[in-house]
Amino acid sequence: MKPLKLFLVIILVFLFMNVSVSVEGTGISETEEALYMSLGKYDQKEVVRGCVEDQSWMKSKSREEVRLVLSRYFEGYLLEDLTEQSWKFIEQPTDWYCQSRLVDMVVLYDDGKRALAEALIGIDDLETGHNEFGRGVFGLVRKEEGWRINYAAFYWQNKYNDR
Repeated sequence: MKPLKLFLVIILVFLFMNVSVSVEGTGISETEEALYMSLGKYDQKEVVRGCVEDQSWMKSKSREEVRLVLSRYFEGYLLEDLTEQSWKFIEQPTDWYCQSRLVDMVVLYDDGKRALAEALIGIDDLETGHNEFGRGVFGLVRKEEGWRINYAAFYWQNKYNDR
């Protein structure tokens, strides 16, 4: 599918249905984090940054705790799916040596209730120093508690991962 057609399909899917992606460090101080969490109202960029950079879910001791962490950024079906997948990952004995970061982000569409954002994402292997870059497309919806991601698609070196 050509990139323009794919982009249009993503926009149409996002606009006509509400569907709901996450990995430490939201780039803000602990005081700001506590304030945001008490308000529950991240702006669009902080939600996407948290989705990309926050790895605190890996320290969760229960499925419910995973869901609580991920609910800062996600909602709906996507939140439920990611909670389940993340909990399964935590239960497995693994080493994690990568850190992801939000390099840049642009909001492509925002009507105050729904938004579509595109982000440049970097993944750094902390052991080898290898870096990869990809892009993510995020559908966001405004809830009482602030913006939440309900759709995400990632593009990595000719790979497509749609959530």
